[in-house]
Amino acid sequence: MHSGNHPAYQKVLYEMQNKYNIPILFSELGWFPQKGHIYFDSEGTNYNSSIAKKTFEELTGHKYIDNKKYLKNNSNVILIALQLENDMNMIQASPYFNSNFEFIETIINSVPKKYKILIKPHPLDHNAH
Repeated sequence: MHSGNHPAYQKVLYEMQNKYNIPILFSELGWFPQKGHIYFDSEGTNYNSSIAKKTFEELTGHKYIDNKKYLKNNSNVILIALQLENDMNMIQASPYFNSNFEFIETIINSVPKKYKILIKPHPLDHNAH
């Protein structure tokens, strides 16, 4: 099943798994920088994927000490890579923002003025301005 996170799929997923005992394999298209790849996961995609449940140490092999060790920004440039507003990551996994505009506004108001902020619209967003 591609993605599978949309609320419209939940009833059929439930029935496939619980009523008919049909195993499900989820797929997701890769974009940056892995465009052209398809990922498969038995637990789901995006925030429901098996990788989303892993700890920082499981993913990197490093213990998490503080974010300064891993998230240095010596260039004073911050890149905001936007998602499509109708993407399930925005709808279900982003409880703090209802739109890209709200997200951008929060970042701009939270970041010290010394930083240059670059905003990259999603490549499939034909409404970005």
